[in-house]
Amino acid sequence: MAELALGIESGDLAPETRGQWSLEWLVCVVGFTTACMAASLAIYKMPAGIFDGHKFAYYVSVVSAGVAGLAEVFAAVTWMSGSAGGETVRARRCVLCASLVPLAFVAGLGGVRLFVR
Repeated sequence: MAELALGIESGDLAPETRGQWSLEWLVCVVGFTTACMAASLAIYKMPAGIFDGHKFAYYVSVVSAGVAGLAEVFAAVTWMSGSAGGETVRARRCVLCASLVPLAFVAGLGGVRLFVR
């Protein structure tokens, strides 16, 4: 068998880790995207719409969505490192589904437009 650069033989890898996205990786990507979009909203976009005239509520909402995104990244990195034990796949799927809420919130505020530019 051919050796990988990390000194792991390719046959030693679990079959589910070859060629597909793991739940941990998806949670990490969604959380990082949420955090980046929240940071760009806080820096580049002024409150508008329902937040017009309520700057404090706008910034608290955006910062809390960003903190939730960073918490998702931290949870995913902890899961990938293997130091968290006992969680089931069902719990990780629940975290993935729950991570879509702050992502949808910052996307709805215009984070996608700022993030793509």
